[in-house]
Amino acid sequence: MKATKSTWIKAVALCLLLALTLPVFIGCSSRPVPASKRGLTPVGVVDGREVYYEELYFLVCSYLPTIQKKHGENTDAIRAELDETVRQHIVTNYAMLRLCENEGLVYDENDDQLKDAEQAYVDSLIENEFDGSRKAYLADLEAIGMTDHYLRFNARVDALYNKLPSLYGERGLIPTEDEAIRKYVKENFVRTWHIAILVEEDESYEENKKKAEEALAQLQGEKTMYDMIGSKYNEDFTLFTTDGYYFPRGTMEKVYEDTAFSLDIGEMSGIVESTGNSNKTGNSVPCFYIMERLEPEDAYINTHLTELADQCANAQIATKLSELTESLRFVPNDDYRALDLTALEAPGNGADVTLILIIGGITVAVAAVATTIVLLVLRKRKAKALVLKKQK
Repeated sequence: MKATKSTWIKAVALCLLLALTLPVFIGCSSRPVPASKRGLTPVGVVDGREVYYEELYFLVCSYLPTIQKKHGENTDAIRAELDETVRQHIVTNYAMLRLCENEGLVYDENDDQLKDAEQAYVDSLIENEFDGSRKAYLADLEAIGMTDHYLRFNARVDALYNKLPSLYGERGLIPTEDEAIRKYVKENFVRTWHIAILVEEDESYEENKKKAEEALAQLQGEKTMYDMIGSKYNEDFTLFTTDGYYFPRGTMEKVYEDTAFSLDIGEMSGIVESTGNSNKTGNSVPCFYIMERLEPEDAYINTHLTELADQCANAQIATKLSELTESLRFVPNDDYRALDLTALEAPGNGADVTLILIIGGITVAVAAVATTIVLLVLRKRKAKALVLKKQK
């Protein structure tokens, strides 16, 4: 059966439609990026779950600069603390998953709700933080040592974990009445003031430590913490009221938190070496704290009851999470032990099969359009030749 003119026109239209619409899919700013073979290489196990190289690489990128700043050229000390820090923090996601499973929330990466939450998070991130630019988003991930694949895993874990507060509320496991909330805050929260001296990326660790020692000497003299919060020594610009910070266990950086809970009310700490967020870049940097524990105030609790009620729920969950985190251990494999954590190679990304198929589809579509046009031209010439032959 011969193709009619109408059939050819429809074929051309279809090919053109494919050629025009397929680039839209290529340009989709939040489509998943496959993990590389290196990224998915197991480096150990936590709670029966494999831990992949891409997660190890991200943690190393997160903590290595701070540890290097602290130890300078002492590579043995850097490697030892980096190994300890990675082992401590690599259990976090798996502790969150274990806590969820203990409460009946089972993690399944193919669960539609978790996948929708993951996609919504990535969509929002690219749109709001990178003005819709996929290129800028991927460049930022590369700069911080994270892959799109690992970020999506974190998004799914967080989506499951964030179901816990409402679940605890339904089961009556968290205080909901005003008086119960007040009682819980007084028994389980601490209130602190502090001064924070950040070691920015272009600053000397030792010089800032001396600065912290100067501040402590003044506090041990005539100066009060109230005086020092507004002084040149304090670089925490979020602490701009006398209220201080109210928080329960499991919600602050561990060294800071442990120190705060160990103090008596009215007692001041010495210099506490921890980490803080850079005022210049937002990255984690070494930080020296000097803190004072204060008596919680009824007036503050009453005016912030709703906010503190949310923190009560988070505190319950954080306490359980902290216990699980302490109980879990990262068991490294031979691949991990063979690595030099101070010189890891970036995991990179895997081949984007979807992109390859789309480009192949576009190529086929364009070729089909070109072929169709050629066939139409040839058919027209042939018809014209037949007409001329008959006229003769």
